[in-house]
Amino acid sequence: MTTPTGAGSMYPFIAGMIDQFGGVDGVAAGERCFAHLKANGLVVHTTAGLTPQALTTGKIKLALVQSSAAVGALKTGPRLAVAYLRAVTVLPSCIGIDAKDSKVERTEAERFAAFVLSATGQEAMRAGTPQNDSNYYPVLQGVQPLTVLPSLPFVTTRTITPYVWGRARRRSPSGSSPTSPGDGPAVSGAAGVGGPRTAGPWPSPRPRPSPRPRRG
Repeated sequence: MTTPTGAGSMYPFIAGMIDQFGGVDGVAAGERCFAHLKANGLVVHTTAGLTPQALTTGKIKLALVQSSAAVGALKTGPRLAVAYLRAVTVLPSCIGIDAKDSKVERTEAERFAAFVLSATGQEAMRAGTPQNDSNYYPVLQGVQPLTVLPSLPFVTTRTITPYVWGRARRRSPSGSSPTSPGDGPAVSGAAGVGGPRTAGPWPSPRPRPSPRPRRG
């Protein structure tokens, strides 16, 4: 997997996994789970690109990545298979700017947001990074996801509240719980503008029992 400091999507990814241990009351159990994974060989990469690369080259046998990266990895690793967690966490899509920024910067941000939501902007998103961020689910009428993506009802999705998990980190004895205070922008930015993705491996067209992407 990739450290959250190297891939913003890993914040909601990890928070979503630990949330399944019992919400914020399950942080300690979630930390023990990840500590156990680490003790049994979990490799934590510093940047997002290193994790799928390690999988395709055979350095690791399993990878924990977001759905867009998992589906994209199939383009360069035809022997790979994609499995999914029992419930995957949705990464919402948002664009934001500090309200205290200058009027010029806020105007530029509005223009950029308008472009992204336009037909031209959405086409650029669909074509820009087919091995990662282009694998999103548009929420705009008339814009379809790439054909490589399965339908959303194929797996169980769930959402988390970044403000709740920000406070949970401050209460954590080890200070190592999934998110840090003010992680809302990290959660939003990780999704890619234009539609949601999932913070967890996305399934292949047939259900598979394994909870993680694996090398075939």
